[in-house]
Amino acid sequence: YPLLYASHDVCCAYNRAVEGVDCTALRSGPANLKQKIRSDLGLQSDPPNVVILFWESLSLSPYFYTDAFLQGQEQLLRSADGMLKATIVPNLQRFVQDGISFVNSASLGLPTVSGWHSLMTGLVPNFYGVNMITSAVTDVYGLPQFFSDAGYKNFYVNSGSFTFDGQDAWVTRPGWFTDVVYYYPTDEQAEELGVDPESVPQTQSWVADRITNRQFITTFSGVAEKDPAKPILGVYMNVDTHTPFTGFDKEEFYSDEVLDGMIASCQADPETPECRFLLDPYIVKYARVLKYSDKYFLGKTLEFLEAHHPNTIVVIVGDHGTRVSIDKKRLRKGVSDAWTYSEECLTAAFLDDNAFVTGAYLRYLGGPGKGTYNARVYDFFEKWRGTAYMGTTDNREAVHLAYLLAVDENRRTKVPSYRLTRNLADVLQNASLGRALSPWHSVSSVGLGVEYRTERTLYRTNSQDRSGALQYGDIKSLTCIDIIDKGSGQARKDQVRTSHTLRVVEDSDMYKQAIELVQFHNFLLTNGRIFHKLFSNTTCVDESYAAGTDEPKCSFPAPDGKRTGQWLFGAILGVMAVIGAAVGGVLSSIAYCWRYRHLRKLLKEKKETSITSELY
Repeated sequence: YPLLYASHDVCCAYNRAVEGVDCTALRSGPANLKQKIRSDLGLQSDPPNVVILFWESLSLSPYFYTDAFLQGQEQLLRSADGMLKATIVPNLQRFVQDGISFVNSASLGLPTVSGWHSLMTGLVPNFYGVNMITSAVTDVYGLPQFFSDAGYKNFYVNSGSFTFDGQDAWVTRPGWFTDVVYYYPTDEQAEELGVDPESVPQTQSWVADRITNRQFITTFSGVAEKDPAKPILGVYMNVDTHTPFTGFDKEEFYSDEVLDGMIASCQADPETPECRFLLDPYIVKYARVLKYSDKYFLGKTLEFLEAHHPNTIVVIVGDHGTRVSIDKKRLRKGVSDAWTYSEECLTAAFLDDNAFVTGAYLRYLGGPGKGTYNARVYDFFEKWRGTAYMGTTDNREAVHLAYLLAVDENRRTKVPSYRLTRNLADVLQNASLGRALSPWHSVSSVGLGVEYRTERTLYRTNSQDRSGALQYGDIKSLTCIDIIDKGSGQARKDQVRTSHTLRVVEDSDMYKQAIELVQFHNFLLTNGRIFHKLFSNTTCVDESYAAGTDEPKCSFPAPDGKRTGQWLFGAILGVMAVIGAAVGGVLSSIAYCWRYRHLRKLLKEKKETSITSELY
């Protein structure tokens, strides 16, 4: 299990010796030290709730950032005041002003089946299949288990059926969620939710944000009422910003006076940069559903939490980006006076910022004068209030930061983890002081594309061919834009991208690192060497410090071997073979009948010709 790591006391419970740690002294130390290490403390004072808003196809870059923010001079940290266009996402803009933003945070996979699964499990998506399905029987230690082991009550509200893409095999795992919610409301259920039954679309299987928001509020209230003393982890995923951006609610709910007025004004003067932006077919459709979700998915959720449960950390991440960009012909004309779209990204071998980059945003709603609140969490968010970090991160790190803030150190899990994340609090601190960032890497993958990140670098390539790959060094902003100096009309490349941000054709080392990292993770997953369920039983750790012995009491479980649903591959291949044989048989029969009729016709014509010849 080469990816697993744990605290010193857990490592010494499994190993006689650990490099840099005196395990003998740790295991045979004084009783009060052992008690301090393994004491079963109660929950910390006023532990905050955590709500993870999983925003479908969240992709703000670069169109929904303000020109003033994109032209900011700060390299790694800058102010989020006026960061986003409040005409489109007013609630998200208010959120980032009081929270912390990780602008270049990325999902590990796309589409949703990979983006959702990688955040929940910490697993890197593979090239040859979908982990959600192929790893359905694999042992993992999922994100919800971190919280349930710390005494949290977990629930999940989804906008679609859990049977879609095999999600039901995950949300029902022990220790994940006590409540999982998806239903298309009947008239009676709609009334219970406070929704007019006449306003509920009757032809959809996916539930619109306006309705799932009410389901989230009802579920949160019910879980809180059952056991008020326990904190809550609530995970909520929306749907309305899903491609093709036509929404899942009735059309009347997408009408917006401000946006409609802006579009009407642009029709009179369509050639200004702002109007080329708004009149683009892709942008205007996405802007409309984005504003709808900003209102119902985010705005109404925050309204409820701030009024009734302000002792809550809210995390916003996307399952992946929009995957497509604005019309490239329009990009060449320019959609802003402040930036131009990088020519390299227009001709990139694999997509751009809109593939995996979603951004990640955190905010604590509690504080003095708002009832019970957690002083430690409040102080942290006050210190970094309104900060936007421009460096590379991934969405796992954002939710892990929420966990580290919400769960007191004495209550954090002792189960070994394979989630290779940094503490983003340390990253913020080092960036603010100009210190070197700790070494780190992360990789996102989909069938034909890979994004490989280090603490300072992003490498984007086609997974089959490194030709035309893009490498960005010393990331300071969005990768696919060049800033234009006011009045100069020229792109200032040294601000957004350093001199060593360039098109890469021959960097085989970076390509090799990216591909081999995905392959390595997939190899461990396929062979059952990511994790084992027996690690979840930490009794042996307690015994290592209670027995007064110098020997570790924990032993490594033997890997279960290939447990990533090989039977499923076989079943799929078998079904495909049966279907193929059946279809082949039908087609063969049709071809045979057609050929038979054709030959019969030819023979008949030949016979008639022969008889005619004999008569003459």
